[in-house]
Amino acid sequence: MKIVNMKTVVLLSGLLALSCLTSGGTRTVYQDVRIPVDLMGMVHAGYANNSGKIDEEYVLLNEMGVRWMLRDFSWEVIQPEKGVWDWSVYDKYVEDAEKHDKKILGLLYPHDTLWIHGDYNKWTRKYACGHTERQVKIGIVAGDAEIAAFCEYARETALRYKGRVGAWAIWNEPNMSEHFWNGTPKEFFALTKAAAAAIREADPDAVIIGGSLNPGADNAVWTRGLFTSGAMDQVDYIAYHPYARNAEGVAQAYISFRNYVSQYGFGDKVWITEIGYPLDKGHGGYDTKVREAFMSEMTVKTITLLAAAGAQRIFWYEMFDYGAHLPPGDSEAWFGLVDFDTFKKKGGGEAYQLCSRNFPGKTMRSLDAPNFIEAFYFQGEGNHSLVIWDNKPSRPRQIRVTLPGKNIRLWDIARGVSVPVDEEASVHTLQKGASLLFFTWENDISALPVVSGD
Repeated sequence: MKIVNMKTVVLLSGLLALSCLTSGGTRTVYQDVRIPVDLMGMVHAGYANNSGKIDEEYVLLNEMGVRWMLRDFSWEVIQPEKGVWDWSVYDKYVEDAEKHDKKILGLLYPHDTLWIHGDYNKWTRKYACGHTERQVKIGIVAGDAEIAAFCEYARETALRYKGRVGAWAIWNEPNMSEHFWNGTPKEFFALTKAAAAAIREADPDAVIIGGSLNPGADNAVWTRGLFTSGAMDQVDYIAYHPYARNAEGVAQAYISFRNYVSQYGFGDKVWITEIGYPLDKGHGGYDTKVREAFMSEMTVKTITLLAAAGAQRIFWYEMFDYGAHLPPGDSEAWFGLVDFDTFKKKGGGEAYQLCSRNFPGKTMRSLDAPNFIEAFYFQGEGNHSLVIWDNKPSRPRQIRVTLPGKNIRLWDIARGVSVPVDEEASVHTLQKGASLLFFTWENDISALPVVSGD
């Protein structure tokens, strides 16, 4: 039996003043769960071929541990006119992804497919997006003729990339009637059912994702309707976007949704195909915005809680921050983990990378800990991780963490660097505002870490 050093780390957590953190002291107990190897994805990744920096982007994607990329396979691009097909953009995209060993989640969505509605003028409107005003098609594909046209696009796209695209998602956030869908829920269920059948016809082995709902969706109308209508009969997973003001809110939204779909046998079949936070630049209108100083902590907490709750995939929204090129009042400009101009990670970029390098393929095991401590142990085969934070940051606390192993390191989640932890330097004082600790260590035995405190 190998002798393993037992090193104890004594931690003093400072008084926290973050309004975005939970103020309660009740700790949710999570069940042991196996984390998928390909857990981590990124929305709008692999796009830099438009700027001639595609190889540079893939270096970043590899460094950040991204396994999946979500990309719109836009109907308006693929079929700009009835009977006219143009695959050139997506042929190149799929080729690049294969070259760099990335899986693709293709989103089947129309955008502004002008020819589908005939009299386009009656299907347009204007709306304000920050300081930008643009004209868009009202989101609806309904009636036999329109659904048949959408299914042709879905079928031909799935057939062309059969075995090359990892999964297909049908539509995006249909419950967002002001932006993505202005038909009835019943019409959307009909579209989903028909499109899933068309994809399955083209590729019997295709992985199909349905739903793509967010917390604004009424489960009694949207979620139940997807299942009771038969729309999900040929669908493998359901997608959800649990946007909230903080990580705890995200976890609560996800767990509530997971528990609801469990009655239909989908409790362990939920993909998070969007989650993230815009930076608070003082002008963005979204109430989920986060100050940059807190983004790394929010990123780690969000990914940790979703992984521990059993999410099958987590796609972060999104790869690039385009803030320098879009109006400052548009929150959509500030979600990215990488600055588009410099290609440098920012905000939660290093935090995302730390999670993607240390969670997938491991088993999250529950630990006994005081109620005020959130503790998540990711047990691997020789390499392990522990994430802990104080969920009731009302006063300084002393936390004792005993880690059974060697090469113990404590990580700076914002900078992506670590310091060794040893017996002579085991006392750490957390400054005001710091609440999260991320450890990694090595051993080849199954001894659990021990977390205790006052």
